[in-house]
Amino acid sequence: MTLPKSSGFCPLCKRTYVAMSHHLRRSHRVTNLQERDILLKQSSGRVNIRNIPCPVSGCAYNKGRCDKHLRAGHPELSDTMRRTYIDVAKEKKTKQLLMELRATNPVPPMASALDLGSEDEEGADVGSPQAAPRFDCGGCRSLALENEVLKSDLAKLRSSYNALHKRHRRVLKGKGL
Repeated sequence: MTLPKSSGFCPLCKRTYVAMSHHLRRSHRVTNLQERDILLKQSSGRVNIRNIPCPVSGCAYNKGRCDKHLRAGHPELSDTMRRTYIDVAKEKKTKQLLMELRATNPVPPMASALDLGSEDEEGADVGSPQAAPRFDCGGCRSLALENEVLKSDLAKLRSSYNALHKRHRRVLKGKGL
């Protein structure tokens, strides 16, 4: 069973919700419209990653379309690794947009803290997910990226399990068992 198109992972609590805007307003008290828009784009995966440097370590690409570059310019990457690098670039762009919004001192004030602490991460290796500690060897770096892929797969499996469990309960309730 698949979730409706409007569902996504909350960037703040990393859970799956169908009504993400409602969740952000009610659970996280995100009242700033620009902040909520940025978080909704992150949740749906519609973050524009143009003009972001290539997150693959050792690659100097820093032009227009990072997503196209990752698909065409790195044939050595597997599909899951490529997807992970694209997700890392989207997360970095989201943090950058939130930092720019926070610098304007918006009214109403911002509720999220995704961008806080990002100033010291600017020089960090973007290839490591969520600006984790730097890894000196390629094996450690690839294991960390694989770990992030497995975490996202686990979250997707949990959400599909919960949906199936809920459906199973409805069927049992309908039969009177």
